[in-house]
Amino acid sequence: MLEIGCGSGRDAAVLLDRGCDVTATDASDAMLTEAAARHPELEHRLAQHMLPEPLPFASYSFDGVIAMAVIMHLSHEEIREAFGEIVRVLKPHRLFAYSVNTERAGLDRRGYDDRGRYFTCLPAAEWQQLHTEAGFATLDLREQGDLGGRAGVNWVSFVARRRAVSVRTRM
Repeated sequence: MLEIGCGSGRDAAVLLDRGCDVTATDASDAMLTEAAARHPELEHRLAQHMLPEPLPFASYSFDGVIAMAVIMHLSHEEIREAFGEIVRVLKPHRLFAYSVNTERAGLDRRGYDDRGRYFTCLPAAEWQQLHTEAGFATLDLREQGDLGGRAGVNWVSFVARRRAVSVRTRM
């Protein structure tokens, strides 16, 4: 299982405790340091990586990928690249789960919040179209308000299955 954007390592630690062979990545060296400190069992399972750069793993390496509240921090073009990389490292017919904002109050006209974080907020149908174009089939889609109760913040979560590898033949 690959976790993209592991932050403090909370989810990776839970997955490891439940028997998953977890590799957890984050763009922030500080967050990886925190994850290792909070969850020593993750120490050799952490890797620094920033999407949309190519993932440092072989094709078809993982049985599952999760990316919670991460991909929305990329530009529209970077999202396409990131989904392409996730398809590449995920085994055929395996699952990809992710959550993103569909709405985020308080962003400036360029898409930044008051803490300097960039957001791409798209309707659920557009997120679905992007991952479908990359090679995923949607199994589940759930839209909801913010669990923290913040007004003007809405989320969509997807579970998608990587479609089979297509083999092109010459005629």
